[in-house]
Amino acid sequence: MYKLILLIAFLAIAFKGKSQYNDTIFYKSGMVKIVSITEFTESQIYFSKINTKGKEVDSQVPTKVVLYFVMYDEEGILQYNSKAIKSENRYIEMADKYPATVSVSRHQFSVNPFLLPFLSANVKHNYRFGDKMQFSVCSRATFLGPLFFENGYWGNLMLGTGFQYTPFYNKRFSFGLDFVPMIGIYTDGYDNPSLMLPISADFDFYFSKNIGISADIGFGNIYNGDSYFGVRGHLGVLIQLNDKKTFETNY
Repeated sequence: MYKLILLIAFLAIAFKGKSQYNDTIFYKSGMVKIVSITEFTESQIYFSKINTKGKEVDSQVPTKVVLYFVMYDEEGILQYNSKAIKSENRYIEMADKYPATVSVSRHQFSVNPFLLPFLSANVKHNYRFGDKMQFSVCSRATFLGPLFFENGYWGNLMLGTGFQYTPFYNKRFSFGLDFVPMIGIYTDGYDNPSLMLPISADFDFYFSKNIGISADIGFGNIYNGDSYFGVRGHLGVLIQLNDKKTFETNY
């Protein structure tokens, strides 16, 4: 009878141990630990384990040294597999970076809000077209009021229309190049009109389906009797209208 009681007690302890310490941590070094995970974050895993003296101790490990870990319930049913979650997150990340389809507005406007208090404006408009919306008619206009700049750089009113090519889109970003000849005029008659022939790199960052940030910077010669090298740029809030076209990227 005494032996039967001991056997039952031993089995109960073994079952309890199994139910409590049935999570597993697989280290990048190849080591494997059977533990009871109590909590985990993006950077740390907290767990209990039985040390070499047979005592329960609390410990933790940084996730950067862990290959993956698994967690089970008391019935031994898998509840969490970090490897599977990482694979799913990686798939989502790649789908965001290289999506199968994207939706692009035909009309996009960008306005620099920082110039408005100075009675100045810097705006940009793109009319996009093509089977993958890779082409644009790109128009720019800049007006520098007297509170912002006395004479301007090569004019205080600068206007231009040209062509933009955008070979890459995803859900958060697009990149392109444009050639937009621009005329610079001094509205007070300070000097003769100038002509700038810049080639610009264009970057759009999308925060939502309709709002983002547009930035571009260009370099080229300015002609006004003489010829000299110049720089132009734009940074503004991007507004995308709802007249969108959805297409396959084939990246």
